[in-house]
Amino acid sequence: MRTKTVSAVSHLIKSRLLFLNHLWYTAFNGGDGMGDFDKAGYWFDGAEYDLQTAHAMLETRRFLYVGFMCHQTIEKALKGVLVSKNPDEELPYIHKLRRLANLSGISEEMSEGQLSLLDVLSPLNIEARYPLQKSRLLESLTVERCEKMIRETEALYLWLKKKC
Repeated sequence: MRTKTVSAVSHLIKSRLLFLNHLWYTAFNGGDGMGDFDKAGYWFDGAEYDLQTAHAMLETRRFLYVGFMCHQTIEKALKGVLVSKNPDEELPYIHKLRRLANLSGISEEMSEGQLSLLDVLSPLNIEARYPLQKSRLLESLTVERCEKMIRETEALYLWLKKKC
């Protein structure tokens, strides 16, 4: 597991460094900072990393963060779809998964189960960071529920990735 985690971290760091290097180079050479940079790839790399983190949180039984990382996985994947369809548009600073799916136009292709997963994951973004009712949320996040959440998140992530 440790080797897999180190490899994932290494891959993500490389992708972020390439992005920053590209921004720096184009800023000093009259470019817009993005040019040929693979914006969708950047978001999907982050989503993959977050999915692996969700698995690690499940192994350590940090269930609150399983939900948060599943949310982050799908948010980043949806942003990857959005930038692949509209590469010149500014990404909105939103975290609501249904809204991102609608903006990208992908929601029309999604099944009821996929849309339902968006509704399950959306509140976990806020609840993990600002848990007003932490004990009740933690009671609802069992091993079985988190395993199911990760399976469904991974399936949706792979489906979204194929759409780009």
